[in-house]
Formats: sequence, structure tokens, C-alpha cells
Amino acid sequence: GAIEAIDEALRTARNSGVRLQVSHLLPRRTADSEDVRAVELVEKARAHGLDVRFDMHTRLFGTTYLNTIIPPWAHAEPSLGALLGSDSGRARMRQSPSIVASGGWDRVVLLDHPAFPDYSRQSFGDLGRKTGRDPFDIAFDILQHDIDDLSRAMVIIKAYTPDQQARVFAHPLCMPGSDATTLAPDGPLAGSTFHGAYSWAAWFFHFMVHERKLLSPEEAIHRLTGLPADTLGLSGRGRIAPGMAADLAIFDAQQFRDRASTFEANQLAVGMKHVIVNGELSLRDGKPTGIRAGQVIRRGG
Repeated sequence: GAIEAIDEALRTARNSGVRLQVSHLLPRRTADSEDVRAVELVEKARAHGLDVRFDMHTRLFGTTYLNTIIPPWAHAEPSLGALLGSDSGRARMRQSPSIVASGGWDRVVLLDHPAFPDYSRQSFGDLGRKTGRDPFDIAFDILQHDIDDLSRAMVIIKAYTPDQQARVFAHPLCMPGSDATTLAPDGPLAGSTFHGAYSWAAWFFHFMVHERKLLSPEEAIHRLTGLPADTLGLSGRGRIAPGMAADLAIFDAQQFRDRASTFEANQLAVGMKHVIVNGELSLRDGKPTGIRAGQVIRRGG
């Protein structure tokens, strides 16, 4: 379970003597009380001298492949397609732990799929009720159709509540931790989507400062800048001071918020005025300048 995994990580760090960063503290299937227990575990370990911090996911959901409902033993079968097409094979696969082990099919939503437009953007729980079928069978049908490319079908898993996120983000050891890859709005990746890439920082700031009023603007900015730089050992970044890299974001703290939605993810945030990267204007008056002065950052630089 989630608590057991965190406890194992803490014990490993204690026995090895390394500093520990627990990323995405709450896993994707989290009971209502587990966020409190998870934070208490970290606090107890820190009180006993362990150098441990943590971060938290900046969305209410995670994304993964639908094929994760196929157990490892089934992937090893010589004819997975036949297994997906048989009642006996499906019955065996239903018994294995998977993404629906906690919370059920109502938490699993199919992302856009060209072969199943009528199913897209709906939870498998809703699809089961609408069609009178077992959601497992609907999922197995999709995977059987995609047997030549089992990574085609992706799903959203509704993972956390806003209250859970607020409680964890309010902790002084917590920083926002997004695994979203920033995608350029033009060029070869213009048509690609990564949920959260355009929204995670703006969402965090607006949620914690204005909606929940749990962080001051200054503290929220520190969680997005100085704290990550300290955690990763980036000595020249994260603060405005002589000798630091000239990375500056000038924004309207009252207006700064995300516009991206679950299914329209590539929407720029509002309220960001200017962005300077390594001394060069990357965004001016809310519009990209075309200047890309970013560089690979290595620890200590």
C-alpha cells in the first residue's frame, strides 16, 4: 500500500545514509486519510534526524496506459490477442490487481481514441452503466482492437481530492512536483499534448494563494523557485540576487491562473507578463518572442 511504500523508502534512506526526496507523496490511489498518515511518517523520520523532503502532484489525476490492466503473466502469453478475445482469458485477467483495484472504474476515464469516439472522455463506470456491460469487457475490447499497438489507448485516473492536495501542499517541506513535459506551441511538437504542461505552476499558485489562502504569494513563489533549486542543488538558480542566473518571471499575482482544462490541456496561463531566461526575453507582454535562451542545467550551475 501507499503508506508501506513510503515507510520502505524512509527505512532505505535511513539505512543507507542518503538524503531522501519522496516524489508525488500521495500515490494515484489514495484513501481519504492516507495523506495525513503519509505526512506524519515523514515528520517522524525528520524528527529522528533523516534529511527528507517531499513534493506533491499538481493535478487531481494521473495518466497512464489502459494496457496496465493486463497482468504481467498475460503479456508473456504467446497469443495475447486470443487471450483478450476469450471469456476464460478475460476472467483470469479480471482477478489480477490493476489500476481499478482501488476506487473502481468510475475513476478511470478514456482519453481521446480515434477508433472509439463514442467512448472517449467518459469513465468506464459510466460506459458500463450506459451499455449494460462490464467495464472490464469494454476495456478489453479496446485493447483487443489495439493489439498491434497497446500503447495507443490512454486513460486518466482520478487520484486525489482538492482537500488532500491543499493539506499536503500547506506543509513547509512540500513543493509542487510536476512530471509534465513542457511542449512548444509551434514546431514538430505543436500537435502534441501533455496534461499539466501549460497549467501546473499557475494552478498551484492560484489554488494555494487565492482559493485556499494557505500560502502567501511570497511563500508560493519560493515553493516554485528557491525550494526546488535548493532541493536539486542548483546553486545559481531560484533567487534574485547578484551573481545568480537572470531567470525572471514578471506576472500579475491577482490574475495569474491556469486556463487549461482536462481535455484542452495546451492553453497558456493568464496573468504572466514577461519571462526572462538567462537574461533574454522569452515572453514579452504575454507573447512569445521566439528567443529561446534555455540551456541544460547541471547541479551546481
